[in-house]
Amino acid sequence: MKKFHKKNIISRLVVNRDYIRPGNIIEFNYTGGTDPKPLVFVLPELDEVKGGGKRATLSKLKKGGSFSGLNLHFLDMYTLERLIKEDNLRKLRGWVKYKQAYRTYSIKSVRALKLIEFKTNKQLSEERKVDLGVDLNEPEPPKQPELPKQPEPPPQPEKPKSGG
Repeated sequence: MKKFHKKNIISRLVVNRDYIRPGNIIEFNYTGGTDPKPLVFVLPELDEVKGGGKRATLSKLKKGGSFSGLNLHFLDMYTLERLIKEDNLRKLRGWVKYKQAYRTYSIKSVRALKLIEFKTNKQLSEERKVDLGVDLNEPEPPKQPELPKQPEPPPQPEKPKSGG
């Protein structure tokens, strides 16, 4: 089932493919697939290595080729948060959860490429707490007991009127 993460998109910046790197989140118009406007987490490309086999590289997208990514429309927020926290894009620890969203895209079919600033629900929640003045790193200070109210001063006697 397709998931939409519109509230998590903070900004969009129109770019060309030279600016895109693995780990970026991009959005584009795509012809020839089932999702005409995918939201994609770009994965490292696999390059041939001497002696056979392939190795993931963190290079930019190649002209005229294709690139791989995870279409975020097919990931729930919990899985997406795990993906964004991954520290090694060459060996994703949560691959079992991500593989349903794996797609390969032809660069020739990509139009209107945008680099996305994306925040998870958890990141948005933490920012709201900071905006409200709640420091997430400091424990809440103990509440001070309320001081008793000072008694009202006694009324001053009236000044005698001077007789005239």
